[in-house]
Amino acid sequence: MLTTEDSKMKRKKQISRLGLFLLFLIFGLLLFFVFSPFRPVFSKDIDILARIAFILALLVSSLLLRRSERLNKYWPIFFAFFTASLAQVLDYYFSGWSLNLFGLDIKSPAGIVIDKLESTFLIVLPIIILTKYGK
Repeated sequence: MLTTEDSKMKRKKQISRLGLFLLFLIFGLLLFFVFSPFRPVFSKDIDILARIAFILALLVSSLLLRRSERLNKYWPIFFAFFTASLAQVLDYYFSGWSLNLFGLDIKSPAGIVIDKLESTFLIVLPIIILTKYGK
């Protein structure tokens, strides 16, 4: 049988977990819906500033959480959000240069291959590099 004190602690823990779930959900939704490369929400001028602000907020949050004794266990989550958002922005703003370099059209099979390869490098390389740093 749970005492009143145990019941209060259990309730507090449940509320804390729900809060963390909602916080992580909000950041995930921001990353994949608001800052989606497939359907940007903001105009082009505001979009780049909002993405940079979001990336910097995630980086600062993860570094501050890493220093905190009490919240240290949550820093990898924010660092993963930072890494994903940075990779997404690199792909969104810097893809397409290789097509021009090789004089290819995105509608040709070779153009599709080069575009996908370039996109893969722009996403995977930052993830690998930042994952090594984050250890």
